[in-house]
Formats: sequence, C-alpha cells, structure tokens
Amino acid sequence: MIALVCLVFLVSRPVPTQTFEQFGRIRSHVAVEQLQATSAEIAGVYRNPPEENGVADTSSVKTALYLFPDGTYLYVEKVLAMAPTIFDKGTWRVSVDGVELRSGRDVTWNPDLERKFLILRRSAHPEEFLLVGADVAVKRFERLAGGVAGENGESALLIVAKQRKRVIEPARAMKVKDYLMRKAWHPERFGDAPRTGF
Repeated sequence: MIALVCLVFLVSRPVPTQTFEQFGRIRSHVAVEQLQATSAEIAGVYRNPPEENGVADTSSVKTALYLFPDGTYLYVEKVLAMAPTIFDKGTWRVSVDGVELRSGRDVTWNPDLERKFLILRRSAHPEEFLLVGADVAVKRFERLAGGVAGENGESALLIVAKQRKRVIEPARAMKVKDYLMRKAWHPERFGDAPRTGF
C-alpha cells in the first residue's frame, strides 16, 4: 500500500518543463522574471543587439524580429555590407513555455533562427519584454555570464536577448509588413539551401 501511495505521488508531481529549467539557468546569474502574456501583449519589434546604455555593440550584424498581431512574423538581418534582408518569415504563437516560431513554406533555406523563445524581463525593468532563444542563446548566455552570479549576468543577457523596441499596433501592422516585404524580401539571395539547424 505504501508503495502504491509513493507511486501515485511521484506520477502526480508536475514535471518541470525544459524552458523552466533554462529560465532557472538564467536566473542563477541575473534577477529576471519569466512572463506569461497574451499574443496581443507580446506583438512588437524585438531587436538584437538591444539599444541599452552601457552595452557595447560589438556585432556587425543587427537583427529584428517583427511579431505581428495577426500571428505572422518577419525576421530581418542587417549586415554592414548588405541592406536589411528577411531571413525568415512564418507564423508565431504563444505557448505555455514562451513564443514558438514556424517558418512558412516559401522559406526553403536554414534561417538560422531558434524556434522557441523564453519571455523574460529584468526584475528592475517592469515594462520590459525580452525574448531569449531557449537553446543556443541560453548556452551562449551561460558562457558570457561566467561563474560568479550577477557579475556579468545582466550584460550577458542583453547580448543574447531580443529586446522589444516598440509595440506593433494592429492598425499599422499591414503597412509595416508590406513595406518590409517590398524592401527586404529577397529569396533569390538564398538559392535552394537545405533546411537544417533549429
């Protein structure tokens, strides 16, 4: 009888999700909160590197993830020698663990973008929305944050995170999307590269 009670207890315990464990790995270095939000609250333009005082931008690549209120997204990269280019587009949704992306059928190459993101904010920044890739970005964060909790955590977080720059209002969403598709959608630049990676 005792064995049966123990078995029922073990089976009924909630199993931590992978993203909860990843959140804990970040939280061990910097004070952050994992957010539960609706798609309307999350829709916006997320940039990396973020435009934050005190964080040096050493990257020659700038990225922007546009999460539109209608559940579609565009992922744009800008390199010093290249005009802004859409590397990925498709649909997004809010899940229990964060934000999930799914490329559209016309993206036949590897967009080199994580498919799942944690939704966080630094505890001292209550209006902030940060998206942190749940796999590669968390591993990179840990390497950058180093061993001592809090020492390099905040700057490491801002290096790997996509920080919301602005909200995309439903009334402007179509205009923004149309503009980006006209100016930055160039699938001919990618050829027929096979899809791999995330």
